[in-house]
Amino acid sequence: LCKVALWIHCAVPDAPLSFLDHHIVCGDSLVGWPMFEVPDSVPNGAYEYAKANKEDKKILASARNENKEFLVGVQTLWSASVSSFDELSLPSLLERPDRTHDDVREKARAYAEYISSSAYQESKAAADLWVSAFFWNHLHGPAPTTQQYHSFLAGNIDTALASESGILCEAVNPLHWALAFPDVRDRGGFDLVVGNPPWEQFKGQELEFFAETSPLIAAMASKPRKLAIEELANSEPDLFARWINYRAAQDRLAHYAKESARFTRTGAEPNTYVMFTELAAELTRNRGWSGLVVKSGIAIDISPSALWRQLVESNRVREVRDIVNGTETGMDRVFTAVAPVERFSVFVLGQSVGHKQDIQASTLNFGLDEAIHKPLVPFSLERLRLLAPRTWTLPSFRVPVELEVAEAIYRRFGTLDFDRATLDDAPENPWDVRYVRLFDSSGSQDLFVRPEELTNSGFRLCTNREMMHPDGRKAVPLYEGQMVGRWDHRAKTFEGYAGTGKYGPKPGIPTATMEQHADPEFEVEPRYWMLWDTAKVRLDERARDRALVAFRDIARQWNDRRCLRAAVIPSGPATHTLPVFATPKSQAMGFAALLNSMTADFLAKLHLSGVHLSSWVVSQVAAPTPDQLDPECWSLAQRLSVTSTKLAESSGFELHRWEQEERLLLDAECDARVALSYQLHREEYEVVLDSFGALARREIHDDGLGEFRTKRLCLEAYDRLERGT
Repeated sequence: LCKVALWIHCAVPDAPLSFLDHHIVCGDSLVGWPMFEVPDSVPNGAYEYAKANKEDKKILASARNENKEFLVGVQTLWSASVSSFDELSLPSLLERPDRTHDDVREKARAYAEYISSSAYQESKAAADLWVSAFFWNHLHGPAPTTQQYHSFLAGNIDTALASESGILCEAVNPLHWALAFPDVRDRGGFDLVVGNPPWEQFKGQELEFFAETSPLIAAMASKPRKLAIEELANSEPDLFARWINYRAAQDRLAHYAKESARFTRTGAEPNTYVMFTELAAELTRNRGWSGLVVKSGIAIDISPSALWRQLVESNRVREVRDIVNGTETGMDRVFTAVAPVERFSVFVLGQSVGHKQDIQASTLNFGLDEAIHKPLVPFSLERLRLLAPRTWTLPSFRVPVELEVAEAIYRRFGTLDFDRATLDDAPENPWDVRYVRLFDSSGSQDLFVRPEELTNSGFRLCTNREMMHPDGRKAVPLYEGQMVGRWDHRAKTFEGYAGTGKYGPKPGIPTATMEQHADPEFEVEPRYWMLWDTAKVRLDERARDRALVAFRDIARQWNDRRCLRAAVIPSGPATHTLPVFATPKSQAMGFAALLNSMTADFLAKLHLSGVHLSSWVVSQVAAPTPDQLDPECWSLAQRLSVTSTKLAESSGFELHRWEQEERLLLDAECDARVALSYQLHREEYEVVLDSFGALARREIHDDGLGEFRTKRLCLEAYDRLERGT
């Protein structure tokens, strides 16, 4: 198809169709020998496949020991000769023009002779053997080691071993760049690399696989879905076998990506778009260019930041145009089959020149037209380090003035810097907070108990939503992200839930009414409880006697009214969708005031790369220290937070009843005091407030207010405080 397309677009009248076989190669470009620096050994990590079964572990452990022992003695001896691998070259005949049909036939013969030559076949056997070591299993006998690899490189091919490695490579279909394009290798790389590579992780994901093969299973909650998959071994063995093979292939590819030493290690599971970006940079010659359409995460997320920093430091990044797939309303999409919240970029790499060049970038473009015409903003390395001291990632902003205000704040204050703090060690971290994930939904599902299970076991529901057993055992509510809002640990409740998807991924929980909020005895009803003895062990281990300030994990900055939404919650279990900060009790209210401020939210949005408000995002927020924050913020935060008897008893703070109109004014005053603590001028504060476009739209249109009420109340409070009235 590729050849036909090129022939159609490039055909010349009265001339033969060009010979293209040496230019067009089909294979997995991420797997195989790289273009340069052909591997001189099989790394020991090739045999350290964590998900190997018992039989595979045995042969892999044996091969690892042999490989390790061999490398100790001979690695230095072999490295010089192997790394200078340059014996292969394409026939010079292929460089001639295709003037006649005989020219084309002659080229085809010459290329076929090249592919079948002993030099090529021996090199391909060696390359295949190197790849197969990462995918080896016990069905193919003892695994190959560097000793056999060196033997193959020297032309001593073990035909039986080569046959087994060839079988494994047929399924993988590796692309050995040094063999496929020896002429490009000799020139130092390609002049131009372009592409729109896939963005996916090497994971055997249940939802992804069964969404196509069995939607009924895909719709199930985690625990019953796993049971249903196990049952397939009896009910639908063919589908079960397909699932097992799919999962094994994905796991092996992830193993190769991590252990082959071809790609920069990242802190998360390997993602193909990051690997393709690194490959494009590697394949491009010094004076060449690369242009890719990839996920914007390459420049704005923490996972690929190790590669991003390398590209920035080597002065390779020239241009980044970040595009949101959907419009601000989410109605239209650039890629119709891709979620509107996804972000992708036109990502340009150039040559590494002697002097530093600024990166030209624009972010949060809604649609291609805006990405094309919006002026680019220059980013020096120093500017990136100021705004994102840990990751150097590009900030997300709509207009340059937002960036100017953010820079001014980052020059005044350090960051929260809590992401690497432990309960016993926090060298920076001025607020002395610890980021904690108490329970993951996937790994801790067995600890989550449904109400009917508790009732059947003799538990009874109490008014504070705890469940008690006559023998003294207690089950406590399990908090999830959807149950909590800003200043509100009682935002949504399953009480009276009438939906059908209670235990699904999107149950649609009813919002607590104003009447319920006004009742200090009201507490939200969860969908799961947890035995207190179990929860207490985890709380003692990870939070000790600290207060818990929780925040919502989900944040969509162009759809959600606010992104950074925090609430003080009673001491109890919470899932990963509601991460918590374990804070000293004396700091909890001040920290809640800071997190719930428009200014901190504005800064968090700069680093928000997707729809999850990860800890590294909040950790890079610049903030005043506790002694720099207006002391009145503590009492305002307490009045906004402690609205139930249960929280008052748990926290030790005085109860303050929920009164909606009063809360609007308290919130605005607290926000204005935080803004002044940030030393914001009124014009800067307006820029911060105006950055919340979704909130403004919702208040003006959806709420029927006809105005951006939050902005008005905050500025009025700011002006009063400035006047001292």
